[in-house]
Amino acid sequence: MLNAFMQYAPTPDHKTAAFSLKIVTHQSLAVKTRDLFCR
Repeated sequence: MLNAFMQYAPTPDHKTAAFSLKIVTHQSLAVKTRDLFCR
């Protein structure tokens, strides 16, 4: 997850970091939901 975070937020801008964290969280949630329904 740290790798993905660094990939989305190369700059130390707080807004960018928060936005990218939302993206990473959303992606991981989507993957978990998909795995749950595809089981």
